[in-house]
Parts: sequence; structure tokens; C-alpha cells
Amino acid sequence: MSLAVRRPAREVFVVASASARERWVALACSFAIAATYVLIAGLDGALGVPRNDDWGYYRTAFDALHQGWFAPDPFTRTMLVGQILLAQPVIAVFGASIVPLQLFGAVFSAIGLWACYLVVRHFLEVRWAVFSVACLALGPIYGSLGPTFMSDGPSFALQALTLLAGLRALTARRRPLAWLAASLTLALAAFSVREYAVASAIAVLACFLLSRRLLQRNPTPGPEAVRVRRERIGAVGMGLVWLLCAGALYVWRAQLSGPGAAPDLHWTAPAHNTVRVVFTCALLVAPAVMLFWRWPHTPWTWRRWVALAVALVLVVPRAVFSPNPILTGNYVSASGAYPQTLYGGQPALIARPVWVAILVLTSAATLTVVAGILEAVLAWVVRRTQGRTNRPGRPAPTAPAIPTTTPTTPTASVDPEAKQPAYALWVREPALVLALAYSAATLVTVLGVSLLVPWVGDRYLFPVVPYLAAAVVWLARRTMPTRMPRSSHVVGALGLVGLAVLGAFQVDAAATFDGAKWQMGQALTRAGHQPQTVDAGLEWFGYHQPTAILNHFAPYRGHAFWVGLFDNARVCVQVTRAAPSRTRATAPLPLMSLRAEGLLGSRFLLDARPAHLRC
Repeated sequence: MSLAVRRPAREVFVVASASARERWVALACSFAIAATYVLIAGLDGALGVPRNDDWGYYRTAFDALHQGWFAPDPFTRTMLVGQILLAQPVIAVFGASIVPLQLFGAVFSAIGLWACYLVVRHFLEVRWAVFSVACLALGPIYGSLGPTFMSDGPSFALQALTLLAGLRALTARRRPLAWLAASLTLALAAFSVREYAVASAIAVLACFLLSRRLLQRNPTPGPEAVRVRRERIGAVGMGLVWLLCAGALYVWRAQLSGPGAAPDLHWTAPAHNTVRVVFTCALLVAPAVMLFWRWPHTPWTWRRWVALAVALVLVVPRAVFSPNPILTGNYVSASGAYPQTLYGGQPALIARPVWVAILVLTSAATLTVVAGILEAVLAWVVRRTQGRTNRPGRPAPTAPAIPTTTPTTPTASVDPEAKQPAYALWVREPALVLALAYSAATLVTVLGVSLLVPWVGDRYLFPVVPYLAAAVVWLARRTMPTRMPRSSHVVGALGLVGLAVLGAFQVDAAATFDGAKWQMGQALTRAGHQPQTVDAGLEWFGYHQPTAILNHFAPYRGHAFWVGLFDNARVCVQVTRAAPSRTRATAPLPLMSLRAEGLLGSRFLLDARPAHLRC
């Protein structure tokens, strides 16, 4: 009986790598994209303006400057400590200034794009790697989050760097444990900014241990087997140390906000949010999904019919008959990004026919994704069932051949006589496995947190967009019987253009809205009103309050929730949002009005009227 001779374990991990010139070009392009969004924010009046929840982060950062220690308020739920530490050099040079911290966030967002590109570049050609990252960079979320001090950007960048270092740990022939330690250090830094970053550590550790488990199950005699066993033990030890450090940091951070009421568990929230998360992710990666437009023209099997029927039952009723929005919606919504940050009504920003078309595209992308996943699961079940029913002496069914990768993506040389079903995908595409593991861990983490905080925002999902899009592109190219037809390229490009148009409009509208609220507050201050008595939206009111944020919530009827965050808050003027088409014959006339129009045609009308809360 002859045994198949296996190659040394260190020789299987050979992956594509971007050249030094390509890395520099990618970095320059990433910073150019970030700079473009900074320019849009400046032209729309949103540069130097708190945006969304970062008004509280500015207060914490500036308090750390004046008091010398980190003291977050109860309203800030994100970890934030790492972000404040990273921003200390900027604060030390520029003081209590908003613009430098916004540029700080933009720099991290650019680095995140660059690191994402380098990860997906390991299993995609240049143009397809650019296509996958563009699904995030040109979409409706990244451009609004980039030039802010929100924690999403720095956490996203640190997680992407974690995966990049983790990939090096998986593929390194020398000192993989050193790269693993570097990856986990970056993951801890990301966790110190935002807790969801725990997913990056889970993904890197799980993939590293899995790779070493596969190597140990197929050992190479001699020093190689000892080295693999040592690496597994070292990875487990590093994981335990990381867990202890992250747990200690979390407990310490939780104590800073003071004691609070025990959180209520929302048992149905994860199931409800799962549906909305699937629809949201499908919209954000829709250009990649559109590459499958030729799917109906390929041969139909019973598995495909069953998968499509089940997908129709799961998707169509939710998309058509549900009274709730199908998207998670805080940046992607018909009323614009975070419209609830100003008291009053929230008139639609996107025309209803256009918004219906967006929802139709979302539903179609979701249907395609769900049907594809179900078909793959059915195919896997059938193969497993056939494998178990094979008896000795009977010929086994022929396994489908694993398609070769593109010529520009070098892969490992594998002995054709050695049967390695568990190795097949891992040997060829370790970066793909890591990207999928990270995406799955992030989604599970977000849905798990919704047990405590039932509301899930689409900005929690944006770090996984490039990896999900890249996985879809990889699958589309892998399943094509021949070279991907030009028509698929055209359809995918049209999808990316459509997503970019939606993204440009949403980013411009969000910056215009945020800038208009701040300009209204400044105008009222110049008119003689005290800044802390002007309710010009969440960011203005919260940022200008001289008192600390309460550890409890005391709402006031007729006022927004943020007024109840402060003890003895005063509101003498209240700014509301009105329909841009309002005529002049409106009674009673407001104290002041402001019309703002974005670069791409978004229009807002803000009115200021007297209010009488301790005024």
C-alpha cells in the first residue's frame, strides 16, 4: 500500500500579494476618497460641526484635555477610551477644536479602506478588489462617517489592520506567532474604541487555530509537526490573555459611567433584526450581487427550484406586506441620515418613486442572495448524503472539480494524488476564509447585542461591506462555466453607479442638514440668545450645555429626548424642520428661517420658534 507524499506544510500557504507600487497607489487613492468627503462636508457647512453622537465624544475628549483623565458621560455607550488616547496628540497640538478631530477621523477612514483593499486583493484581481471596496467607499454610509469623530471610522480601520496582520500570521513561513500577537494587539486597540471589534479577534484566532488543526491532522514528520503543535498552544495562550485584557478593560469602562438599571432583555429583537440586517447588507453589496444577472440562464436543477421557492416565501412577504421598514435605516432612509436629530416632523427627502425603486432593488438582491445560499446548502447536504451512502466496493460519485483561480492570482501547488477536501478552499484562498469568518462574527455580534439594545443601525454593518462584496464577486467568477461575460461586467458597473448616486445624494444631504442645524444655532446666538437655551438639534444642544449629562432620563413634553439628558435644562428657542415647499403665508411667522440646499439638490427649511422651558 503506497502513501501519497505530501508537500511540507509551510509550502501550502502561498497567496497573491500587491506590489509595493500598488500598495502606495491604493493608499493614495484611499486618502483622495477621504479628502473628497472632507471637501463635500466643508462645502455643505458641516466641517467644524458635531455630527450625530460625536457631540458627546467631543465633550469627553475636551474634558480629558482640561481635567487630565478619561471621564465619559452616561450617554456614551461605545468604549471610546482607545479613540481618546489615539487623539491625544491631535488635542495636545490643536486644543479644543473640532476640525482637527474630524480630519483625524478621516485619516483613519482612509487607512481602513486601504487595509480592506489589501485583504481582498489576496483573492481577487486588481479591478475586482477595487470594485468590492468601492461598494463601501461610494455607498451611502462611509462618506458621512468619514469626516467625523464618530467611533466607527477608527474602529473600522483598526479592525481592517487586524485582519491584514492576521492574514500575515496565517501565511507567514517565519514567526507566525509574532504576526498573530500584532494582530491581536490591533484587535484590542479596536475593541478599546468600539466593542463590536471583538469580532476581528474572534475571526483571526478561529482561522489561525483552524489552520493549525488542519495541519496537525495532516502532519509532516519531523520538526514541522512540533512547530505546528507549538503554534496551536501559543495561539490558545494569546487568546486567553486577550480575553482577560478585553474583559478587564470592559469592566473598568463600565464602572466609569456609574451604576445603572439592569438592562431588559429583548428576546425577539435578534430574530427581527436578522431580517433587516440581511436586506441592508444585500442593498450595500447589490452591485456585486448584480453580477449574477445571468443566473436564470444557467441550467436549472431541482435544488435551484427548491431554493428559489423557499427564498420567495422568506423574502417577498417581508418586502411587500411588512408594516415595518425593511432596512435598519439611520444613514440609508427616505428622510435622510439621522432625521430624528431635529425636533418635529421628518418629511421625505427622496421622492417616493425613487425610494420604491431602491426597495425593489434591495428585495431583488436579497432574493438572489438567499436563494444562492439555500442552493449551496442543499448541494452540500446532497454531497454529504451521497458520501455516507457509498459502501466499500462501490465506486464513489465523482466530486466536482475545483475551478482554478485566475492567472493573476498564484495559488499553492498541491499534490494531485493527495485528497484534501478540507484543505481545498483553505489552501487556495485563506484570505477569503478570514474575510467570511470576520463578516459572520461581526453580524452575530451585532445581532447578539440587540438582545440588550434592540435597535440596530446600518452604520454597525459598514465594516463588513467590502468583504461581503468581495466574497460575492469571488463566487460569481468561480461559478461561471467560462469567462465572465461582458454583459455581467456592464450590469455590475451599472449597479455600482446606481449605488454611488444614492451614496453621493445621501452624503451630501446629511452634510447639508447637519451644517444647516449648526448655522441656525449660530444665527440665533448672534441674535442675542444664549447658546445653551437654543435647541437647534441634538448636536447643538448637547454640545453647548454647561452641565454634565444625567445618569437618568427625564423627558419633557413638547421637547426632544436630548433635553431630558440634562438637569434643569432651559429651552427658549426651538428649531424645527419644515417642508421646503412651504409658502410664505404661514402663521404664526417663525422668529427666523433658514433655507439650505445641498450640492446635489437636497433642500431643507428650518424654522426657529419661541419655547418656554425654564425660560
